[in-house]
Amino acid sequence: DQKEQAFVSECVFQALAVGSVPIYRGPHNIESLVPCQKCVINANNFESPQDVASVVADLIEDREQYEQLLQWKKGTYSESDYPGFSSFARKSVDGAICQLAHKVRRSQKLGKVV
Repeated sequence: DQKEQAFVSECVFQALAVGSVPIYRGPHNIESLVPCQKCVINANNFESPQDVASVVADLIEDREQYEQLLQWKKGTYSESDYPGFSSFARKSVDGAICQLAHKVRRSQKLGKVV
């Protein structure tokens, strides 16, 4: 649903970018917008906040299970497989800052003044 996608917060993308596992409650299609499978705890899939808290408690105790949620960071993703994420990343302020930093770094490597 296009209207539902319009309200997806960039916070979920920011959390993924810094290596966190976001707990997300919002549009049910979040998995189709992020560049990974099983990397977001989708609160919509639980009966209660207590159920979500139980999962988080389990992750605190089981480092291996937590690391599985971060496994996606060790590989690459295809932008065509996750057009929603790619679109948000290109339009976000964070994305613009990263692009600018990349250009500055590349210019410095080439000896150019920015």
